[in-house]
Amino acid sequence: MPVVKCPFPNCVCTTDVLDPAIVAALITAHSAVHTLAPAKTARVEKVKRPTVTAAGSSED
Repeated sequence: MPVVKCPFPNCVCTTDVLDPAIVAALITAHSAVHTLAPAKTARVEKVKRPTVTAAGSSED
């Protein structure tokens, strides 16, 4: 199989002349380099826990 270039723009990675199955595996493994970082998750506010006070009533 001829030399295969990485399909991502501005990437200079190429394979050697190898068996088509090996070339496919190399390009698939190389694509992990181009994966995006996981998105940041939103921070969830902590729930305010009830507090017990000596001066409060049982209805508070």
